Amino acid sequence: GADCSVIHTLSVSQGGLGSVALNRTGEWLALGCAPLGQLLVWEWQSETYVLKQQGHGYDSLNTLAYSPDGQVG
Repeated sequence: GADCSVIHTLSVSQGGLGSVALNRTGEWLALGCAPLGQLLVWEWQSETYVLKQQGHGYDSLNTLAYSPDGQVG
């Protein structure tokens, strides 16, 4: 098999992540936790959050996708 190594460990939520998406250029990682209604967008190169959003309802975030231009999640 291919050799792999961990380059970064990110702890983002006490709830389980249900959705993950990369933007077109692979710089932004969108992470969704449906039970907590959380949406996080992480830029791995600068190791900073682009967006942190907390929803008002539970189980309201089931799927993540970026727009074709890769800017909007």
